[in-house]
Amino acid sequence: MGMRETVRSMRAYFIIAGLGVCGYAALNLIAFLEARAMPLKVWLKVFFVSMQAIGLLVGLALLYAGVMARRHLDRGEPRRVQQIVLFAGGAEVVTGLAVTGVDLWLTGGQSVVLNAIVLGVSLAITWYLYVNARRLAAEARERRAQTQPEPPPAPPV
Repeated sequence: MGMRETVRSMRAYFIIAGLGVCGYAALNLIAFLEARAMPLKVWLKVFFVSMQAIGLLVGLALLYAGVMARRHLDRGEPRRVQQIVLFAGGAEVVTGLAVTGVDLWLTGGQSVVLNAIVLGVSLAITWYLYVNARRLAAEARERRAQTQPEPPPAPPV
């Protein structure tokens, strides 16, 4: 039997991933802003800052998903968690393709294979989390349906 995520492990993943993504993007942004003598074209500077801003947004979304996952999944309402997973996956695809395009243009594609591998792994993780969020919500709905008492019979008319 394969590994099955629990609400607790999914929350931990989201919180750890959110902190990691926020930290990485913030450190890159700080390092970039401190390197004032970097001879880059303006559009490349804007590109780099926007990629880090997207990273910060994804990190904050993952942190939110980690904090609120129990509430949404235990209620049997996975939609918010799934939306965050899809947002993070979509942002990964957009930034991955953008970085690959800039890499192709600037360096002739020296790291295209690495970018493709990272993108593939990111999409696989996104799909895994999306499917597990649906499964956890369905299990919560099933548990709730089993524990709810039968409604009283309607009075005769």
